[in-house]
Amino acid sequence: MATRLVLLPYLQGWDGTTLSLNLLLIPRGNPLDPLAAGAPNVPAAKFVFDVHLLPGLGALPTPGGAAYQTITSTVVPTALPAFNALASLYQIDPSPPSATKPPATQVKKHLPLSYQSAASFAPGRTPLVFTHSTYSCALQAPPPKPFKRLPPPNPKIAWGKVIAILRRNPVLAAAAGLIRTLKITITPSDLLKAGGFVHVTLSPSSDGAALLGMPDGLKLYATRIPTLTAARDLFTPVLFPVVSPPPALDYGEIFTEVDDYDDGWAKIVHTGQPQRLDPLNETPDGTRPAKELGIRIGWDDEQVTIWMNRQIDATQAGYDAPIGVQGYRVDVRHPAEAMWHSLVHAAGPLTIGGLSLGTFDGELGVETHPVQLDAQKQGDLWLATYFANWIGPPLVTLDNDLTRLSGGPDNSGAQRVKGVPPGIALTYGQTYDFRVRLMDHTGGGPLLGGAPAIPVPLSRSAAGCARSLPCSPTRRRRCRIPATRPLASASSAACCTIRLSAVPASIPTPSPPCSPICRPQN
Repeated sequence: MATRLVLLPYLQGWDGTTLSLNLLLIPRGNPLDPLAAGAPNVPAAKFVFDVHLLPGLGALPTPGGAAYQTITSTVVPTALPAFNALASLYQIDPSPPSATKPPATQVKKHLPLSYQSAASFAPGRTPLVFTHSTYSCALQAPPPKPFKRLPPPNPKIAWGKVIAILRRNPVLAAAAGLIRTLKITITPSDLLKAGGFVHVTLSPSSDGAALLGMPDGLKLYATRIPTLTAARDLFTPVLFPVVSPPPALDYGEIFTEVDDYDDGWAKIVHTGQPQRLDPLNETPDGTRPAKELGIRIGWDDEQVTIWMNRQIDATQAGYDAPIGVQGYRVDVRHPAEAMWHSLVHAAGPLTIGGLSLGTFDGELGVETHPVQLDAQKQGDLWLATYFANWIGPPLVTLDNDLTRLSGGPDNSGAQRVKGVPPGIALTYGQTYDFRVRLMDHTGGGPLLGGAPAIPVPLSRSAAGCARSLPCSPTRRRRCRIPATRPLASASSAACCTIRLSAVPASIPTPSPPCSPICRPQN
């Protein structure tokens, strides 16, 4: 069977004359099969793309019509070796089951007080967010009976899942030929002053052009362009189907989401530090945390919940409007600083099996995934109360120190992509600003040095790091971290000693002059 293609364009920026976008190619089926009879496969194909531009925002685009610009994309030399290496690395399922939306399934979210305050929350936007004890009760409820055991995991993996893994590192995805950067010169330069839509399809002269005449051979999506009057960063939070006729549905709410997020910045960032034994309890109860969890970070809780449900809700399938957000990039700084520090910077060698694909030095992302509390494949799914918690190291890749403290092996010498220390220490008594940038499925999005094009008062959050751990009878605890580096990696051989006062655990106590969060020595 011919490999079908999905083409998704993600806006990156506008410099006044040129529109930049990343095109994501998703093979549907085996990417090593020919695109069509007599044609090469996806990694070996020389693609020629027709770019279609629709000025104005009055209607969704439809297939056909004259191309605004034709762009030839060269064969990526590492693409075929990369897919061959993946085929050797994984046990590929040649005929996986078709993906279906799970019935009777919803994504729910508890809204912590920090979000309610930051957003001036008022009910009504979605019924799937909660401010009372629904989430806490769901966590404590016994599993329904009879309990349905999950089937044993399938050792085989579908190509779709392999490609999803590949996409999580944009350099790997580009090396496999799945990401193409396109530059579109706009003439006259004010053509998009009222906004528009752009989508990309195969040119009749492209390898695989036979897909143009094949039912479901190509699945095309468009991105909505905002009004462009000055150079700015651009982002694609939601994509729209390119079909004829367009869906006869009201896209007004989705258009509003695009208007809110087409600069790629989270709008409501909120933080909290657990003060009680139960991290879900947000009112004083006389208890203190059992361990230090650092600063918890959340953002745009209602919007994330709405996006999640649109992807799985069968009643909204007609919109066919996939979310363009793959993950989130969290930044931190001291309020007196001008420079931000990325908490998702990573670097290291890239390999697939024995195939070396160079070195990665860039940003990954924090992803938000709901869980089914009873380990079932359908039913209520819950997003975490906060989407990340910062205890000092980067938020991405494995933390070797935590692995060692949990009794795991020391992987410090492993040759892999690792999180890069953010260059800012988390210490008690300090205040931190946080902001969150959105990341699309091509790894695109605002850069660390950028700023929101849509100024909003809630685009960052200040959080103080206070000591709330209980003090038990006098004891000494040794650690391998200098007293001035509370939650950094245990890379120094120096030792510090923390003496905790003998006071009841339920009485709040001020932190001592030297108040680092110290990791105990193994």
